[in-house]
Amino acid sequence: MFGLKGWREKKEVEDQRVEDGFVRVASVAEVPPGRGKVVMMRGREVALFNTDGRFHAIDNICPHSYRPIGTLGFDGKLVTCLWHGLTFNVETGECPEAPHYRVQRYRVWVENEDIFLVPPE
Repeated sequence: MFGLKGWREKKEVEDQRVEDGFVRVASVAEVPPGRGKVVMMRGREVALFNTDGRFHAIDNICPHSYRPIGTLGFDGKLVTCLWHGLTFNVETGECPEAPHYRVQRYRVWVENEDIFLVPPE
């Protein structure tokens, strides 16, 4: 119905810490341009997106219904929640239709072919 394959393809990645607090979550090859991937970071689902070679990461939980947002409705800048159609800007975390809804963003760092995020405190 929704094509939940992208939502279900969560992969636990080895929790490698680096000196400045970043955690490896994926490789660049796993998230091609114009696509997204749900990754696990310390038990938390994070949606990782590639916008023309720039990576962005947001919580994968919709603040409206507390259900997974997913990555299938990604158009290069906005991702549409699978459950009720609200969109979220992956660069800012903002919801254009309902500005009072916002998802947490994570700092992303790419080194060589690895993608790292800063976990929440």
